[in-house]
Amino acid sequence: MSRAGIALAAVVLAGGRGTRIGGRDKAELRIGGERLVDRAAAAVRAVGADPVVVVGPERAAVPGCAIVREDPPFAGPLAALEAALVALEGVADDAWLLLLSCDLVRPDAV
Repeated sequence: MSRAGIALAAVVLAGGRGTRIGGRDKAELRIGGERLVDRAAAAVRAVGADPVVVVGPERAAVPGCAIVREDPPFAGPLAALEAALVALEGVADDAWLLLLSCDLVRPDAV
């Protein structure tokens, strides 16, 4: 439940092949020593999102967040969103959903 009293959940997309960045793992990239996936998860938590689901490989796991994988892996963002929505079953029907990519430089600004 967010601070405003509105149910708020979040999905952080952390999969993909990273082809635009030379095949590097986006979730593991760091800014100021902090992984991009951790920065995105912290940003959604800061506005009260709970639960938070990270979609990607196990190495993208963030403590306190559910981790799921799209099926098949690398099937794209729609498959990732579907996997996250399955994981969020049981969350209030009137909940708002934040959807962020893990590779945002300023996820707090989003």
